[in-house]
Amino acid sequence: MPTQVDTVFDLTTKQGIFDHVATALIKQGRPAMASGGCEYLAPDGCKCAVGHLLQPDRAHEANGEGSVYAESTTRSHSAIRLLDPRIPKTPSVKMMLSDMQNAHDGPAFLDDWQQNWKDGMKSVAASFKLDDTLVAA
Repeated sequence: MPTQVDTVFDLTTKQGIFDHVATALIKQGRPAMASGGCEYLAPDGCKCAVGHLLQPDRAHEANGEGSVYAESTTRSHSAIRLLDPRIPKTPSVKMMLSDMQNAHDGPAFLDDWQQNWKDGMKSVAASFKLDDTLVAA
């Protein structure tokens, strides 16, 4: 079930990135899963947290790429090279992306994925001093 975010968020800011991912995953309603676990882009079109931030025409390249936090210059399998070009590649943003990915992947096999994911995203918001209104409900 491919998810398109209708609202435009400023992907040059942490708040905009957070809101974009939160909106997309709330709309999607489930994790991006394949037989072995979470994927950036699942066979059914669902995307993980970072998957919603990848360049649309290159998202399929990310599966098996490893952590988005890794520097592409030191680890060639990093998905950082596939991110939307508007997203800053600063250490702080990459850490936030990694934390959002963990919030998605950690509870992926739990029955109440969405509530557990929201709780994880609230922690991300608190860590990075972001407004968590979208995941607070």
